[in-house]
Amino acid sequence: MRISARRRREVREAPELPSRNDDDSPGSLKLAVVAASVVTIGGLVAIAAPAIAPWIPVSVHQALGGPVTTTPGTVDDLFQLTGTGEYAVHTGFPVSHDDVDAEYQIAAGVWPWALPEGWAFPRNRGIPDTPGHHERGMGVRAAFSMYASEILERVKYRGTTGAEKQHLLDALQSAYTHLYDAGLLRDSRFVTTSIDPLRD
Repeated sequence: MRISARRRREVREAPELPSRNDDDSPGSLKLAVVAASVVTIGGLVAIAAPAIAPWIPVSVHQALGGPVTTTPGTVDDLFQLTGTGEYAVHTGFPVSHDDVDAEYQIAAGVWPWALPEGWAFPRNRGIPDTPGHHERGMGVRAAFSMYASEILERVKYRGTTGAEKQHLLDALQSAYTHLYDAGLLRDSRFVTTSIDPLRD
């Protein structure tokens, strides 16, 4: 079958569609991956948290670059937006590494407790995807771990004293108490072994 000159010209001039492996557009691919993971978290808590939709663009933006910009919410906001605590939804579906990353981003974005001066949550947990069990709440626990490590290091090794020291330790103890009571933390001795010895 012969192809007309006009048809050959249309085929030749047709624009190429970018492939899924196009190295020239990493930003769009990253955005798609992060957006998908955030939507997954949003879907799991949609019944309990219909207001999650406005937060998704913020979480996607945070995941793409720079430290997380925290706009403090309430403890209830933290649990509601991450689908943890009293808002936990047990779907029976496995939780992926990307879901945990998205949960961490959301938790860091609304962290209710005072942050140390000049410090912000890093945009990544710094944990590679590994085989094994993932569960809801791991992202919130990762946020607490980073928060606690920064405060304890400042008090122990960077000379934070006086009112600032007490303020940070009070904030850390409050965070621990709320998360422990919600079943997200399991170390019942954290206050007596890590916080109390540092108080004046």
